[in-house]
Amino acid sequence: MKKKILGFLLLGTIIISSFAGCSSDNKGEDGNIETVKGGVKIIDHPLEATVDGEVRCTGAFPEIKLSEEYQKKYPKLNDKIDEQNDYWSSGTHESVEAYAVGAAEDNTKYYDNAKIELKRFDDRLFSIIYRDDFMFDSDEETNWIITFNYDVATGELVKLSTVVTDEKAFAKIVREKLDEKYPKFKGTYDDYFCSDCADEDPFIYKLNNDTFNWLLTEKGLALYFSDYEIASTGIRTQMNM
Repeated sequence: MKKKILGFLLLGTIIISSFAGCSSDNKGEDGNIETVKGGVKIIDHPLEATVDGEVRCTGAFPEIKLSEEYQKKYPKLNDKIDEQNDYWSSGTHESVEAYAVGAAEDNTKYYDNAKIELKRFDDRLFSIIYRDDFMFDSDEETNWIITFNYDVATGELVKLSTVVTDEKAFAKIVREKLDEKYPKFKGTYDDYFCSDCADEDPFIYKLNNDTFNWLLTEKGLALYFSDYEIASTGIRTQMNM
């Protein structure tokens, strides 16, 4: 994308703005989509970026708002959520603007749509899934999945390594389940995504470096993998441990 961004000044005027008009059961200010669940409001903010008057990229970013009751009950969590909201907003504005420049050069249209889903909120954890579907500089959509598990008292993200009690047994189960679900990739994980692990098991390496995306659900521990995270072909999967 460096060449795309450097070409910005040569392409004329680019405008990025929020816009209304998305259908929803609940609409907030400016037509943003709002979902309310258990004292948590999730707002989807749509964006569009134009180059020389033509829309070249669309997108959306999420925002979380706790009810006043939960803001007072969990002030540190609320502060961390505000920080994350700012990050999502600025990051999506930047990407939509940059993708619009690239789309104008390629005479096409791109997009960057991010959404979140609240999966758990109790007296221990606030857990969400962040999904980002985007396309730029290619004809193939890319999908990212990121999970956030906040300690509601401290507002800090909980590491999976503090949940798993036996890392070797954990790594063995992850490998077995992946081999069962994707037999054609059996034996390839070590070289693909952990070339710098030396002799360490790649799944223990991911555990200790806090790069797993995970949730604790009523069924137990669930792991999520994004496209190209563990294999050279896009695998987007969820595994219940």
